[in-house]
Amino acid sequence: MKYTTITETQMNELLKSDKGWKQTTTAKTKELVYEFPLKQDGIVIKVYSSIARGQSRKKGTDAIRVCAVKGDKGWVKAPRVLRVEGWRDNLKTRVLDVITQAKARR
Repeated sequence: MKYTTITETQMNELLKSDKGWKQTTTAKTKELVYEFPLKQDGIVIKVYSSIARGQSRKKGTDAIRVCAVKGDKGWVKAPRVLRVEGWRDNLKTRVLDVITQAKARR
């Protein structure tokens, strides 16, 4: 597997605001976080991008993480998405898996 740098533009193209994704940041990690609210039960899908200052962090320092939260509690946690070739498809799969698990857990 070959490490791939991911830019903010690339992530924005994948997680589009016109599809319901909202970009935020966290004070703790200073990385971009993308949020997608599900229509039921206050569940929010979150993608911690590992992008700070316009591109992903250095190789080996972090990976993309996907989870679901309900209110202020963790709801579903998925395995990391490695920043390698094919990361887009891997991220889409993780997001869909988390949505499915979150809905099943309601």
